[in-house]
Amino acid sequence: MPVVLPEETWDQWLDPHTVGDQEFVDAAVGASAESVEGLTFYEVAPLTGDGPELIEPVA
Repeated sequence: MPVVLPEETWDQWLDPHTVGDQEFVDAAVGASAESVEGLTFYEVAPLTGDGPELIEPVA
């Protein structure tokens, strides 16, 4: 499952000097839960390729 990080955590997450202990991961996952609240999820068709129809919701 992807973790959707809030923008304010990107630099710390990508910093190679940040210690990646369990506490840090838990905080990132907790922040992720808040980040997905504003997202909208919907089913898309099982198509292949690279056209814009790949992101159209299934009716």
